[in-house]
Amino acid sequence: MITRYDMGYALLTTFTSFLSMRIFYFRGAEVDYILNTIKNHDYKVLDFGCNTGSLTHMIKEKNPNCKVYGADINKFALEYSRKNYQSIKFFYAGENFYKNKKFDIVILSHVLEHIKNPKNMLLNILMNIVIPTLILTKLSGPHYLGPIWGLVTALAFPIGYGLKDFITNRKINFFSGLGIVSVLLT
Repeated sequence: MITRYDMGYALLTTFTSFLSMRIFYFRGAEVDYILNTIKNHDYKVLDFGCNTGSLTHMIKEKNPNCKVYGADINKFALEYSRKNYQSIKFFYAGENFYKNKKFDIVILSHVLEHIKNPKNMLLNILMNIVIPTLILTKLSGPHYLGPIWGLVTALAFPIGYGLKDFITNRKINFFSGLGIVSVLLT
């Protein structure tokens, strides 16, 4: 019997991923899109939810100039990844693995189906990462908000969403913290 997030689960998902890439077209198209997006750049890439690291390895193999990392909560899959892809650093995706780390691209391939509330996850990413990034990159120029108001506006989203989440759930929101740090580092 396969227990969730053990070695059996890791190998089964790797096998089904292989089938969907080689026999069915959908996974191959997804991987091609990811690889073409990264191609010819020297990005710092995190494959969050990397499982056994097969996609992580493909990214590194196709883009040797990229710094590629993997992160997962499955310790068995990470053990397999570290053994088979020694040129890539793999993290246990615990509470503080992201500290002092910044990435140009974060891949969440087949992660949402493991989240209890995927709508909340997408709203978290939107409010804490996407909107502040768009404000900083597109609206903080001198013809729009300017650098100071751009920074203040970008910080308002993760701070506001984090406060709302804290008041509602009595927990600190991981993505709000990540969003604040990301805005300040940018």
